[in-house]
Amino acid sequence: MIIKSKGQTLYYHYNPRGDVFAMIDQNREVVANYEYDAWSNVLKSDTKGIAAENPFGYAGYMYDKEIGMYYLIARYYNLTHGVFLSVDSDPGDKDGPITQNGYMYADNNPVMMVDPDGKWAKAIVVVVGYKGYKLYKKIQKVQTYKGKIPHMDI
Repeated sequence: MIIKSKGQTLYYHYNPRGDVFAMIDQNREVVANYEYDAWSNVLKSDTKGIAAENPFGYAGYMYDKEIGMYYLIARYYNLTHGVFLSVDSDPGDKDGPITQNGYMYADNNPVMMVDPDGKWAKAIVVVVGYKGYKLYKKIQKVQTYKGKIPHMDI
C-alpha cells in the first residue's frame, strides 16, 4: 500500500501478521519504524515528517487516535485490554468454548491468530499461506507470458 500526502509518496512494509513495521519514502529513505507486542501495544515508533500521520499499524488495522482503539471494519479493538468493544454477532462454535466469548480478540492467542475484520480469528499461517499462494500464481502468470524472461513488478 502507498500513501500520498503533501507531495510525498510513502510505501508501507508489512511482516507476515500484516503489521506495518516500516515506511519508505520515494527516495528509498526509511521514514518510519514500528514494533508491537502480541496484543498490539506499540513498543517502538520512530517516525519522520508525514509518516507521523500514518493511521495504520498492528496487523494493518487503522488506529483511531480520538478514542485510542483500532478499527477492524466490524468493530473496535481495545488494545489496552486486548478485547473488542462490542460483542461478536457470531455466537461461536459449540465444540470450541474459547470461540464463545464474544469480546475476545484472536481466540485469545494473538501470537498464532489474527482477526482481519473483527468477525473471525484466522491462523496467521493460513493468512500468510494464502498471500504466498497469490504471489506464486502471479509469478507463474508472468513467467509463462509468451515465454519471456521471468519478471515481476511488486
